[in-house]
Amino acid sequence: MLTLAMMLAKDMKLNYEPDEELGLTWVEKEQRRRVFWNLYMMDRHLAAMENRDLLISDREVHLNLPCLDAVYEADDPMMAPPTTVPAPTAFATLDDPDQLRALVTSGSIGPSALQIMIFRMFGSVIRFHHTANPTSAEKERIDRQLDAFYDNLPPNIRALDNVDRSNDVRNAGAKPDRRISTGLMLWHTLKILLHGPWDVNSMCADSVWLSSSDFLICAEHSELIVRKVENYLTRRAEPHRPYIPSFVIFCFLMSSMVHITLIRKLRGSGGQIEREVIHKIAVYAKAFQALRSRWRLAQYMQLVIERELVQSGLRGLDATVESLPSDAAPKVEEIRWEVGGLGVMALAEAATRLEKLSQQEKNSPVADSFVSTGSPPDLKTAATPTIHASPNTLDSISSQSQSVFQVPQTDNAFDLVTGDVRFGDLIDETAVLRFMSGGLGVGDLDSAMWRF
Repeated sequence: MLTLAMMLAKDMKLNYEPDEELGLTWVEKEQRRRVFWNLYMMDRHLAAMENRDLLISDREVHLNLPCLDAVYEADDPMMAPPTTVPAPTAFATLDDPDQLRALVTSGSIGPSALQIMIFRMFGSVIRFHHTANPTSAEKERIDRQLDAFYDNLPPNIRALDNVDRSNDVRNAGAKPDRRISTGLMLWHTLKILLHGPWDVNSMCADSVWLSSSDFLICAEHSELIVRKVENYLTRRAEPHRPYIPSFVIFCFLMSSMVHITLIRKLRGSGGQIEREVIHKIAVYAKAFQALRSRWRLAQYMQLVIERELVQSGLRGLDATVESLPSDAAPKVEEIRWEVGGLGVMALAEAATRLEKLSQQEKNSPVADSFVSTGSPPDLKTAATPTIHASPNTLDSISSQSQSVFQVPQTDNAFDLVTGDVRFGDLIDETAVLRFMSGGLGVGDLDSAMWRF
């Protein structure tokens, strides 16, 4: 579906600024831009999830960044067209801190444009990961881009990283734009991806990396991410819960890899540091549990995290991981990003194992709690599995409200073929395809836009 959408987008030249002969208003031009940028960002997110290369290269982008979001959301076609910045020009400033500072402070780019620039660096990290012989010079160049981008963000945005987890985020001032707050989490994840191996197997086996400055960088940014996860869990208990875009689940997972590596090295020490790391891993388990009704693979990621908690001596996880045969429970070792690895999509094999288990033990209450769709799942009719850790058990090492487990179902969402997100939560792809094929007017595309 994504590949088809990208082919149609390129055929319609959505990666170019529209011709004036089309007679579009500035609002319609902006809608075209945002459809393409959604595909651009989704390509990078799924490339990382699936351990594949990019489908849209930066060389193919001849489009402007989105205009200021407040102007676009006013939806006034009679307004004078807002200023937009060509994407190639904006991307080039990542290698020139002075020009980048001028761009960020110019008032011509908003949260959506800033988020796209983070995804542009996401693509650079993915290409670096897939390079056969990556050079230290290229790594240093990407690292300079990341640092320059962060350093030139307005102080009020950088201050979002300084919210202490003991403070109630509802009293931390004005609510930040979700594109900025989630974009910052992705930025921290990019530092982890650039400075460390991408999976626990490689992390644990690389003694040189574990004693290097790269490991310290990964640990630092994982700590900042887990604090954001705790804030997210706190806000889940609010009447108006924040919307979480699909790429955030990847951020949670990659940060958890660093903490899982740490607990494996500390396991059995019995010290305060070990207890703190166990607490952080429990936070990830709660986060995946809170997300499982919206992203199918979150429930299997939760089992992966719970397995680490069980191996660290935690018990009472509602007969989930503890009651599964060791060869059936999903393992973090299955999530691999080396050549031939399937990335997060390897968890589809866990779905297949649990489906077989449920078929073999239909009358078992444990098996009944693992109704799975297998691989590939029946996306329209499959029931959502009930897989969860005991709130009382996890709350004994994490003080978050038990209400984070009360996740409302989304009626109009269905799963992507990839199984990792509910596409209806993000974008109405039927509307986009109708638009791309000429069956839907540009002016009717608001319902098809991501909530980003």
